[in-house]
Amino acid sequence: MGTIQLKFKALIKKMSFLKSNLEYHRAEHQKRREVFYNDLNKFMQSESFETSEEKLKNNLVNVYDREKVVEAPKLEKQSNKLFKKVARLTHPDLNKEKEKHEMFREAKKATEEGDWFSMYEISTELGIEVEDISEDHIAWLEQEISKLQKIISAIKNTFEWLYCNDGANKDQLLTTYCMMTCKNSKNE
Repeated sequence: MGTIQLKFKALIKKMSFLKSNLEYHRAEHQKRREVFYNDLNKFMQSESFETSEEKLKNNLVNVYDREKVVEAPKLEKQSNKLFKKVARLTHPDLNKEKEKHEMFREAKKATEEGDWFSMYEISTELGIEVEDISEDHIAWLEQEISKLQKIISAIKNTFEWLYCNDGANKDQLLTTYCMMTCKNSKNE
């Protein structure tokens, strides 16, 4: 196996880990958002703050939005070849293992949605060597890994996340959030 293949394999595993890590952070972030906004509503009522849509729009960023910097290589033909190899190992008519049937469904869905990363991940898990890997694949994977790392970092720096950390100065975070996103209804 050449070095580009080895790098590709390592990046696929890294991206798989980061996707799982992001899934955890999104679920945890959702729980923390509920706590934060519940407490924020009480705080806003006690301090006579009202939400300002203009301030919200100008001062907060959606941490899940990240633009693509590197375009994914055009891999439809390659993904279809991989799907055929995966299908030979996982199709319910050819394999009796229920776990493999689920892999078949995932591979079929990945092909239909043009999700080539998932197709490669399934192929790697089945021990299918992916052919014709290029520097474009490596560049795209590195960009996607960087994007996932930035999203996770951004989540961990949101008010909601920080608010629920042990030892957080909750009043200061609520006040700062309101200063950035609210108007004081007493003064208007």
